[in-house]
Amino acid sequence: MPYATLADIQKRFGEDTVLAVSDKDGDGIPDSDVIEAAISDASAVMDAYIAGRTVADILKTRICCDIIMYQMAHDAGSYVDEYRKRYDDSLNLLRHIGKGEISSASEIGTASSGVEFSSSPRIFKRGL
Repeated sequence: MPYATLADIQKRFGEDTVLAVSDKDGDGIPDSDVIEAAISDASAVMDAYIAGRTVADILKTRICCDIIMYQMAHDAGSYVDEYRKRYDDSLNLLRHIGKGEISSASEIGTASSGVEFSSSPRIFKRGL
């Protein structure tokens, strides 16, 4: 299942940036086969990590876009450290979600009870 679209990628990185890494034939239009392959590959990587886990759609889209841009930039020979860092961070997040070590955004705040505070008994009092 694809977790991002061309519009999602362009929204996050800008049309010019996406064009620079996806226009293999130089016609000024992102190559759909490049985009589709990157989306498919990134989604498959994500499925391998988070199969059976509930993850918020917005988080899946962000992670997918980061993986896609790294893959396309790498394939286009436009390696950028920022894309590598985002890719590494996304894979690390996927590992933690997959192992159940952290909750995904869709699970945060779903508890039925409100916030609860507690503290130690007072040590000092006002006045004498």
